[in-house]
Amino acid sequence: MGNKGIFWIIIIILFYGACSLDYDAAIVADDLAKEVPNSVLYSFKNTSVRKGNPVFRLQAERAEGFDSKHEIHLQGVIFEEYNNLGEVVTQGKADRAIFYTETEDAELMGNILFYSLTEETIIYGSNLSWNNEEKTLTGKPGDEVEIRKESGTTIRGKGFSCLFREKRFIFKEQVSGYYISDEESDEESDEE
Repeated sequence: MGNKGIFWIIIIILFYGACSLDYDAAIVADDLAKEVPNSVLYSFKNTSVRKGNPVFRLQAERAEGFDSKHEIHLQGVIFEEYNNLGEVVTQGKADRAIFYTETEDAELMGNILFYSLTEETIIYGSNLSWNNEEKTLTGKPGDEVEIRKESGTTIRGKGFSCLFREKRFIFKEQVSGYYISDEESDEESDEE
């Protein structure tokens, strides 16, 4: 191979070296765009309205919107759900939440409290997920959830799910507590 062969090899190496694209930088930019919020709001308030009536009200100390992921990340969350008459039927709070704007599902984290006014029931937990379409609230398998009814019933356990349409609570393991039937609660209030 003469000087011409070496010359062409050097030209080819320089050409391909100059044409290389930095795919790593493009990937990092895309990943960073997904992790940086499009908007940050303080004293956030959002009300979902259907047919002119409020359905759900959400408030937070801080809200970060991620348009590409269709998520709103919330801190210091307070929420209310309304019935068809516009009356509050469920109230709650959580330290943090992720609200999925396309489905209206949510993940709640931290000190969580749900209170159902119609069922006179409080639910405490640290990690709960809300499925809006199925109207179910579920806990992570290993996390304990506690339910307290105004009648005095207190039940706690793991593997929690609540089927709101059927008004059923399910615990899959480590269940403890005590149950007071509505009849016993009514008898106690009659005696007083």
